[in-house]
Amino acid sequence: MNEPSSAAMAASPIPEAFGGPVGGGVAANRQHPMLDGLNEPQRQAVCLPAEHGLILAGAGSGKTRVLTTRIAWLMQTGQVSPQGILAVTFTNKAAREMLTRLSAMVPINVRSLWVGTFHGLCHRLLCTTF
Repeated sequence: MNEPSSAAMAASPIPEAFGGPVGGGVAANRQHPMLDGLNEPQRQAVCLPAEHGLILAGAGSGKTRVLTTRIAWLMQTGQVSPQGILAVTFTNKAAREMLTRLSAMVPINVRSLWVGTFHGLCHRLLCTTF
């Protein structure tokens, strides 16, 4: 298999895990505007393959920013539909903040996303099911 040129790797906004150039990795994504302002560990977390993810970090490290950017990234790159998102937080304040940030990042009604607290999401599930 032919290796892509370094110029092709640098120009690709798609990471290797999503079918981008081999060896391009997260560094190839530096040009994508959604990833502007993220440091390298944050960029790596946002560009993980479309599967379950756990983000562990200290206070003030940008967890909410990483999670909301990851959700937007997964939807905008077509890896996950909005119906495939479940984001669980511990507080109503955090859930509202995530929805506010997502509304600025994606062109959909974020109220339809399953983002909320454990109790709020369970209540919503029960109300829609029964």
